[in-house]
Amino acid sequence: MEKEKVPIQVLFFAKAREMTGQSNSQVKLSKAVTARQIQEELENNFPDLLTLRGLYVLALNEEYLNITSEDLVVLSPGKVGIVF
Repeated sequence: MEKEKVPIQVLFFAKAREMTGQSNSQVKLSKAVTARQIQEELENNFPDLLTLRGLYVLALNEEYLNITSEDLVVLSPGKVGIVF
């Protein structure tokens, strides 16, 4: 059985916008994920972000995510920002 996915709007800021060539996009992510899994999924969808790994932060609905946390994030349709 495939995990339930939710649509997430991705907003690119500063260098992330420059690297991807877009200001926003939409992806579908599993409903319950860790911050690290969100990061990995975004880097799979936008490989140019790999060059910025460790230099950017993720924000979900305007709250910063702790990439090192193993806590599950339960997603609903919302916005993920990539801030460099």
